[in-house]
Amino acid sequence: MKIRKGFVSNSSSSSFVCDVSGYIESGWDMGLYEAGMITCENGHCFLEQYFIGDFYEYEIKIEDETGDSWEARYGVPAMYCPICSFGAVSDTDLINYLLKAHGKGREELRKEIKERFVDYKSFRKFIKG
Repeated sequence: MKIRKGFVSNSSSSSFVCDVSGYIESGWDMGLYEAGMITCENGHCFLEQYFIGDFYEYEIKIEDETGDSWEARYGVPAMYCPICSFGAVSDTDLINYLLKAHGKGREELRKEIKERFVDYKSFRKFIKG
């Protein structure tokens, strides 16, 4: 039996992660439509339910303009994106903001965590509250 590790070049599987909720959708030959997701002009990927406004109306408008309703899912203007509109903050943006706002770098925080906690279990307990 062969076991492949790492990237398989002839694979046609796709995965999409919602930057708002962390929900993951994956499958074979899947696009944003099948995943029920949208991307904004700034690259955020999110579920249709987080679209600001009525996505169905927006989709019809784009289809009328371009002749292709698939276009409505790619690169929507920032005003429709929950992250660009600050209705939600991605984990990555939140972490980077906290690092910048508190004037600490990742390495400095890593050392602080290592000094403060005896093991990973106690660290996770602290985080979960």
